[in-house]
Amino acid sequence: LVAVGTSVIFDNLVNTSGVSQDVIYTVTPTSANGCAGLPFTVTVTVHPEVNAGENGFLIVCEGTLPSDAELFGALTGSPDEDGVWTGPVGNVYTYTLLASGSCPGDTATVLVIETPEPDPIVTEETICSDETFTWNGVTYDGADCSTSVTIEGENCAADQTLNLTV
Repeated sequence: LVAVGTSVIFDNLVNTSGVSQDVIYTVTPTSANGCAGLPFTVTVTVHPEVNAGENGFLIVCEGTLPSDAELFGALTGSPDEDGVWTGPVGNVYTYTLLASGSCPGDTATVLVIETPEPDPIVTEETICSDETFTWNGVTYDGADCSTSVTIEGENCAADQTLNLTV
């Protein structure tokens, strides 16, 4: 790199490695009449650009608050970790990475879409006392009398209820 007639070096340094990197310049001062002075080095630390990823969306069951991990998983692109979540504002959460050195910070958003919980699935069954009935992998014996069993649905799946009459 030669800078003639100026004391400023113009370089556009971009660091996409994810960690700070040093760029070392060797500067040899030269007088107006062409005499070279002693060379010396200048070290410039180039901080990585931060990347919050691209905007995304997340579908959750109505009334469910998403975790930071779920929100992070909804970002697209290649977001850097260690950001901060804020929100929601409406149904939008914002992921913010702070500036690194002189590099600007970055943000991305996740729109959370709530779906209503589905209606329960109810199975009504009548058997005789000498019969059995199998429901969701469990066998019920009619000799044990009438019963009602509910299985809570997970991840926005419907609850299931068996009303078994003997």
